[in-house]
Amino acid sequence: KRIDGWNVEGALNGYKKYTCSFNKGTFDLNQKLSGLPEGTYKVTVHTFYRAGSYEEEEANINAGKDTHLMKFYAKTAEQDYVKAIMNLSEGAKDITAMPEGINTSVINGITVPDGTDASIACFNAGYFLNELPFYVGQDGEVTIGLKLAETIGTNDYTVVGAWHRYY
Repeated sequence: KRIDGWNVEGALNGYKKYTCSFNKGTFDLNQKLSGLPEGTYKVTVHTFYRAGSYEEEEANINAGKDTHLMKFYAKTAEQDYVKAIMNLSEGAKDITAMPEGINTSVINGITVPDGTDASIACFNAGYFLNELPFYVGQDGEVTIGLKLAETIGTNDYTVVGAWHRYY
């Protein structure tokens, strides 16, 4: 229940094919980077947040509940940068063609990946990419991460894929 180089607190479910998943609980996944040149950066991560089971996410969205509870963050000495992660159906609505042979479910008429392997196939196809720009000051340090501070369903779920940092 650990990932080398990362601080993991909370509901880590598993680690598979260079991804990790969290479900049924809150979590904070983060990494401190040091020795960076001062300047503007962008960090990206393939991930989504599902607010409960597939049926619960659909019901939550249709009831007008906020389903953007998982946050993407970068913390520097000067500022905290925070952005909501896309929910599963929101991220899937722009998928032009699901990768072949994956398990899928449907939320409000939108076909979504079902499970870790299906999510990985979508990530490998470039889907569910979240971006966060930030500025690193003279101290050259930033902590990047994902955090879910509250859950609203019986099976809140996310799969976290590849991270990239750009300068």
